[in-house]
Amino acid sequence: MVDTRCVAERMKKMSLNNVAFSDNQRNRESAPVLSYEEKIELSYMRLKGFNYIVRNEIGSVEVFVNKPCRNKPTNGKKNSGYDTWVERAYPMTSEEMKRRRDTELGDYNFITWASEPTLISNLIF
Repeated sequence: MVDTRCVAERMKKMSLNNVAFSDNQRNRESAPVLSYEEKIELSYMRLKGFNYIVRNEIGSVEVFVNKPCRNKPTNGKKNSGYDTWVERAYPMTSEEMKRRRDTELGDYNFITWASEPTLISNLIF
């Protein structure tokens, strides 16, 4: 005699595993393909504690520890020049400057100024 509760529980677990697998597979399919240099640089930056990657209006790419926001909408349009990403207020403190860094190796063409901050962990799996 088969215990129907046991069979139902196994079926539920199997379907949940399939959903998790398909979600993981979907994330990998929608993620951009990184070059070797980009993958190495982002892996290193992630080990150093940086979590977000963004592109400034002028085109430079930076990584941040904390989630940044656009400077002009946050601090008003009184600052001239191109818009950048900041943690909060402008001018930045020396501590805030330590929590951001320019990238050097990759082009990161999949990141645009219009993009929101991207989690590095979503890019390097």
